Amino acid sequence: MDRALTSFSCAALLIAGLGSTGVAHAQLAGTWDSNYGAILLNGYADNGYGGSYDNNKARLWGTLRGSTLHGHWIRNSGRRCLYRIDGSYYWGRAKLRFNGNRFTGNWGYCNDRPSMAWNGSRRFAGGPLPGFPTSFQPNLNREYTSNYGTINWALGRYGNRGYSLRITNRRWDLPSGKYFVEGTWNHNNGTWGYFEFFFSNSCSFDGLWWYRNKPQNKRPWNGSCRP
Repeated sequence: MDRALTSFSCAALLIAGLGSTGVAHAQLAGTWDSNYGAILLNGYADNGYGGSYDNNKARLWGTLRGSTLHGHWIRNSGRRCLYRIDGSYYWGRAKLRFNGNRFTGNWGYCNDRPSMAWNGSRRFAGGPLPGFPTSFQPNLNREYTSNYGTINWALGRYGNRGYSLRITNRRWDLPSGKYFVEGTWNHNNGTWGYFEFFFSNSCSFDGLWWYRNKPQNKRPWNGSCRP
C-alpha cells in the first residue's frame, strides 16, 4: 500500500457504541486511532462496515464475523493486482480483531496473506470529527421516497426487491453548505454504477447516478424523507 493506510477521511458517521467487553455483536461505527492514522467507519446492514481514507482517495470495507472484521482496502494507485475489486486493481486484504475499545490486525497487498500490523483504539463513537464544521447530518434512520422508489438506508435497498445501494463516503461540503453522500448501486440483473447525493437539509437530497462504464451519462436521482 506504500503506506497507503495513512489518514482516513470521511466526514460523519452513523452513531453506534462498542461494549467494553466482548464484541460478538459490537457496533464499530465511529472513529478509531491507529498506527496508520484515524479510521472512520460507517455501519450498514448484515454486519457490514465501510469508510474512506487518504482524503477520500481510498476505501475500506468488510463484514464483522464475531469480533473480527474481514475485508479489503482499495485505492486508485500503488501495487497493481491481477484483477479488480470494487472497480480498482489496487487493493488488499485486511483482518481486524476487536476487543472492547481496542483492535489488533493485519493488512496485505492483493491476495497476499495479511501480515503487516494494523492496531488501534477507539477515539469516540459516531458523530463528526472534533472541530468539523457541520450544521446537520442526513437522517438515514428514516425511509425516503425518490424517483427510483423507496430507499431504506439501514437495509441498503431501494426500489424493487433485489436493488441495493452501498454508501462508501460521507462528508460535509463547507463551500456549498451541503452534506455529500456517495456510493454504489446494484441491480439483480448484474448491472451496477455510482451515485452522488447532495443533502440541503437532514431530510432531502438532489443527486445523480450513472452506470460504471458511462460516467459521462449522469441522470437525476432525488428524494426526501417519507411523511
